[in-house]
Order: sequence, then structure tokens, then C-alpha cells
Amino acid sequence: MNVKQVAWNGIRFMAPARWEAREIGKQYLLLENESGPVLEIKWHRIKGTFSHKAQLKRLAGQGRNKKAKNIKESPLPGEWEKALGNYQAICFDWQGQAVGGKGVILYCPECRNATLLQFYLTQRNRRESEKTEKVFRNLLSSFQDHSKNGQQLYAIFDIKAVIPKDFQLTYFRFASGEFELRFKCKAQRATLYRWGLASVLLQNSDLDRFAETHVHLPEEESQAVSQPGGTAREWQWGEDSGRFRWWRRIIASPYLRKFRIWHLEKEDRILGVSMEGNASADFRIYDQICAEYETI
Repeated sequence: MNVKQVAWNGIRFMAPARWEAREIGKQYLLLENESGPVLEIKWHRIKGTFSHKAQLKRLAGQGRNKKAKNIKESPLPGEWEKALGNYQAICFDWQGQAVGGKGVILYCPECRNATLLQFYLTQRNRRESEKTEKVFRNLLSSFQDHSKNGQQLYAIFDIKAVIPKDFQLTYFRFASGEFELRFKCKAQRATLYRWGLASVLLQNSDLDRFAETHVHLPEEESQAVSQPGGTAREWQWGEDSGRFRWWRRIIASPYLRKFRIWHLEKEDRILGVSMEGNASADFRIYDQICAEYETI
């Protein structure tokens, strides 16, 4: 079976390659295939005492199956328990008018995340029970709800990025031909861009002119920089210059901004990364993000 990695805002797992995100929230994913919804996931950090049964009642009542009947706890299959390792888990079944499902509520004592994963089951899934069970088991065995190396992976649609764990996702947009993800860590901000199809967007333009129409840039000219996949253009500027320079230096530290854009010809995509922060910001992070940002 062809599989791919899906990673979003703290969670990650391996899923069949044909499964694609249909709905995305900061702590929510709904995946579908050609037949309709196949997997729904929601997660959040627990404060205080955790109760699986209380979470089942609260979480299951908020999803797409909130009108489903006969939601009930069921025995956790032995293969699922083995696949889930150290997670504390309970299993449940539910049945709606046209579709049913089976899922688990997980709790991780290490990071205190509670996660609801529920698989949608159609009549076809039930007929192919052995194949379906293998898909579910493999996905659960690959599931992770926290990073152990200080880095957080994002792999959604056709982009893949590695962001420091301290940078929190504050905004995202997935529009036709244009993606944007924003992150913040104290006074430091980072933004990822993805545009396509590059062959169309750059037909009567170049990277400099394209960037000028899509991102706020200074009047200074860009510089050529090395970037995996091809040459990139980069701007760097500060906000400690101009007629109000003396006032900015009184009220705050000088602000520095960087923006890099590059064209991946083989993938027919344009990627961009921007970062801004005060003089004490560590812009080595910017170079790391650029180096590991790619299309897949």
C-alpha cells in the first residue's frame, strides 16, 4: 500500500496516499478519499484530571457524528493496544443513518494531550474488513502527538516544513494555488508561502516582480542566495532607518526582516519564507526553515 506522512500542528501519522485533507482546523483534521470521509482527528491539551469517559462524551458530541446514535464504549482490540504503545486508550463504536465508525480516545501522560481518532466505516469497508483493519492498525502504530527533538513537522497537501516547537501556529490559509502559514514565538514571527502553478505565474514575470506583487517588500534590490532546488532571491531590511529612526530606537529595539523566494521548476511551485524579529532574534532559525521547506 502506498502511504504518506501527514503532520499538522503537533500530530503526525502515516496514512494511505489517496487520503487527502478535506477540512483543517488548528487542532482538527478530516481526511477523505474518493468515497468520502475516512478519518476525523481532534486533539487538545488537558488541564487537571483526565477522564476517558468524560472526554468521549464531550469530544464525540462535537464532531461530524454528533447526531449519530448508539455511541458506546467497546473493547480495545489487542492489535490496536499493541500499536498504541504507551498511550492510555479506550475504544468506541458509533452508528449514524448512512455510515458508522470505530475510534479511540488517547491520552498521553507525557505531554497531556487527549486525542480523538475515529474511522468512518462504509459497507464496503466492512466487507473488506481485513484490509481495513490493517490500514487502521498501521496508522495507529505511526501516530505521534508530540515532538521529542524540539522540532515540529508540518506535512499537508504537497508541502513539508520543519518548524521549531516554540513557534506556535497562529494563522493558515489553503486557497487554490496559494498557501500561507504563520507562526509566532514571542516577538519573532515566521511565515511560509507556497504558490502554483509556477509555469503560469512566471510566464510574463520573474521571481523579483512576482514577489513584489504578493509580499510587502522594501525598495532595495534582492540578492541571489543558494537554496536547495535552485537559486533563490532574498531581501533583508530593517525598520531602524528613515526619518523616524531616532524615535524607533527610543521605544523599541531595531526590527529586522528577511524574505526568501525560490522556484522549484520540477515541481512547478514557488516557495517563500519570511521572518521578522528584533535585534536579539536568532535568524539562524530562518535559514534552517528555508533549508527544510519543500514540496512533496
